[in-house]
Amino acid sequence: MDTTRTHTPPRTRSTPLTQSLYIGLALQILCIGIPLLDLLAFNTIESHVQAAYPDWSGDQVQLDTTAIAIGLVIITALGVLAWAVALLVTRRGRFGRSTVTTMFIIGLCVAGSVIGMGGGAYERFAPLWISLTLFIVPLLPGLTALVAAWYPPTARDRAVA
Repeated sequence: MDTTRTHTPPRTRSTPLTQSLYIGLALQILCIGIPLLDLLAFNTIESHVQAAYPDWSGDQVQLDTTAIAIGLVIITALGVLAWAVALLVTRRGRFGRSTVTTMFIIGLCVAGSVIGMGGGAYERFAPLWISLTLFIVPLLPGLTALVAAWYPPTARDRAVA
């Protein structure tokens, strides 16, 4: 007689909070490609560097262009990590509200600094369209997750769904 049991956790229904976190995670992963796509096709970061430093050689421009793109990819990858942590914590059913709120505030601060930070001859380090895209795309599901965390569905909402 086999007395071993396998424990399978009960299947949980997807909530608006977890749905918005999954959407945010997917969009953030897509955002990683924006600076890379710019390097390969659009060259707006390179034009941005050339406009800031017209006396630089092509090698210097390329080094700075690559550094800006890599910095944006790293910041965006950290956003992926934040979405994954928020999703993991929320799916476990603990500290969802505080985690989502904290990650949202940190994300706003980091994205806001990417948009507004400049230095040297740069008015801002990254071209505005890239900065705004990396800010706005994850902002929408972030706001949805924040609202879903603070205003969970009521019993009447669950009965309708």
